[in-house]
Amino acid sequence: EDRLAFIFCVGRFAGVARWTEVPDRAFARNNFFTRGLRWQPQPNETCFDLTYPDDVHEWDEDTTSENTRGHLEQTLHVIDMQSFQCVTLFSDVLPLHLEIIDNMDNLAHIHTHIEILDGDTFVYSPAQKFYRYSPEADLDLETDDELDDLDFHSLPSGVDPCEIDPLLTLRADAENVLRLHAADMDVVNYGQNTTQFHDFVVDIIQQTHAR
Repeated sequence: EDRLAFIFCVGRFAGVARWTEVPDRAFARNNFFTRGLRWQPQPNETCFDLTYPDDVHEWDEDTTSENTRGHLEQTLHVIDMQSFQCVTLFSDVLPLHLEIIDNMDNLAHIHTHIEILDGDTFVYSPAQKFYRYSPEADLDLETDDELDDLDFHSLPSGVDPCEIDPLLTLRADAENVLRLHAADMDVVNYGQNTTQFHDFVVDIIQQTHAR
């Protein structure tokens, strides 16, 4: 587990994401949790010159992207500390939707493992897919962009998928400065198996540098 260093960037800020328990985005409102990556910066480590109205949840995807560009782009790098090779799993991902928590009493039964307060903002971003290819896979069969359009069960033989769902929690401090409280990344497919996920990422790094 110590072999890989995950560096997560939000806007101009970056920190080390660690393997731990995170909300399962697919079932977040049913109090499900899984294993994934989390970066929780120190309270004064980040700040965002970003404001939005109370009805921010009504913004469509284009409006959300336009108003968060330059502030909340998300990038995930990973370094193999044995080979010192690095890959970027995804970069400059913009949010799809923002949601302000305005009644924590309605969510008390949902988030029992993470601290959420009234006024916190959930920042939802599109799921990011990436792939490992076995030796028998035809690398010219599909591009990654074309594979993204396929259901996991419809992928060509020899293509092994993984998906990461980023979820940011923003919080205003006593001076009303907006800061990142936590960045959680639900790892679909490998969230319950740390060793398999780390082996998957090591293979991706090696395959990327072998091309």
